[in-house]
This record gives sequence, C-alpha cells and structure tokens, in this order.
Amino acid sequence: MGDKMLKAVIFDMDGVLIDSEIEYLKRDFEYAKIKNPDVKMEDLFGMVGSSREDA
Repeated sequence: MGDKMLKAVIFDMDGVLIDSEIEYLKRDFEYAKIKNPDVKMEDLFGMVGSSREDA
C-alpha cells in the first residue's frame, strides 16, 4: 500500500454486493448428494437464507 492509508472496508453480509448464496447452495448440494443420491438442487431451495442449524 505504500504511503496510502486504508480508509474503509466494505462488508457484504446480506448479499447485496455479491450473491454468494449460490456458492453455499452448490456445496450443500454436493454434501446432500452423498447422503441422498436422488436429491435435486430444487429440493434445497427452501434452505436459502436459513442458518446452518435451521437448514
């Protein structure tokens, strides 16, 4: 950074700037396929926005 001082940091914890939910859903789907090979991606849509405990 040299002589420049960092003046701000942006946290995107609700997905407004970056939609990261699809990445979490992909990983959950990979895990779910191990447990239930017949699961479909659509079966997991109800988990979107849920906490890990609720999902």
